[in-house]
Amino acid sequence: MPISLNTDKNTGERKRTNFFTETVKIVSAEAHYCQKQKWQKFQDDLGLTLTLDIGKSFEPEWYLGGNYKKNETSGEIVGWSTVWSGIGMLFRAVGMPIDCPKGDTPQSAVFPQNLLDSLTGKEFVRLKYRSSTRTDKNGNPKWVEYSNTDKLGCERELSDKFRRDIKDGWVKDFLDPENDSHPLSGKVEKTFTAEPDAVKDNDIHEGLPV
Repeated sequence: MPISLNTDKNTGERKRTNFFTETVKIVSAEAHYCQKQKWQKFQDDLGLTLTLDIGKSFEPEWYLGGNYKKNETSGEIVGWSTVWSGIGMLFRAVGMPIDCPKGDTPQSAVFPQNLLDSLTGKEFVRLKYRSSTRTDKNGNPKWVEYSNTDKLGCERELSDKFRRDIKDGWVKDFLDPENDSHPLSGKVEKTFTAEPDAVKDNDIHEGLPV
C-alpha cells in the first residue's frame, strides 16, 4: 500500500504546547445586538452565536462578541475595537470581509439576514488552549477557545498569532505546559462515580459548549 500525504489540518500540538488548531464548519449563525448573555457581567455591542460542525456526534455553540469604539458624546461607532478580534476576523476568515459600520449606533448596526444565512457551510480555522483558571466537570484544566480565527490553510499563522498574544499579555489564562499545575486542581468536588482512568482524557472537546 503506497504512503499517502496526511490531510489532517490539525496542527497536532495539543500535548506539546497545550493548544491546537482545528477546522470547523458553520451550521448556523445568530446575531445579538446590545445584549448581555446569561454568563456575562456586561453586555456586548455585537455578539454572534455560531452552531458548529466539528466532526463529532454533537454540534456545539460558540459565542463571539465585543464592543465598538464609540464617540463619547453621540454614541456613534468610530472604530472596531474588540468587535474586530472576534466577529470581524471571523468574516475575513470565511472570505466575507465586512466594513466597520462607522456613523451608526450599535443598536442600528445590524446584519441583513441573508448575510448571516450566507455563513452556513463556511469553514474556518480556530484555536483552543488549556486554561489556567477554568476547570471542566472532571476537575481538569478546561479547553477554551481563542477569539481570533483564520482562513483554511492558515493554522500556522493563527498559532503564531496566539503565541505573540501570550507573550504580549493579551491571553492571560494560558496554562504553560512547562508549569502544568492547575490552580483549581483538587478543589473540585468529585460528583461522578466513574474512576479517573475511565475518563477519556483524549477527548479535546469535553465540556463543550463553553
